[in-house]
Amino acid sequence: YELALTYLADNQNEQALTSFLQFINEYPDNVYMNVCLSKVGLLYYNKKEDSKALEYFDKLIMRDRKSPEANEAITIVKAIYKNKGDVQEMEDYLKSKGEQIAESDLDSITYDIARNH
Repeated sequence: YELALTYLADNQNEQALTSFLQFINEYPDNVYMNVCLSKVGLLYYNKKEDSKALEYFDKLIMRDRKSPEANEAITIVKAIYKNKGDVQEMEDYLKSKGEQIAESDLDSITYDIARNH
């Protein structure tokens, strides 16, 4: 875990990703798991590998929905779906996780997607 954080601080993202993934596999019940899942999701998101980012954000949300890391993940998940232009899939995903999205937010997102595509 500490090694992964050091790689991340040194902007060695591939090494950080490998170290976080190894840590996740070796210590699945560790107290740092939420942070690790979040960091992996963010690293994939920054690499524009949205499907892998969604996979790790989903693991985090399923593991501990009330954590600060999961709340941050929800925000990024919304951005991923918005960038994909898939409002319905975003709405379905959020509902499956017990999240409500206001109709006005959906309208705003739909408008932004239409304007940018």
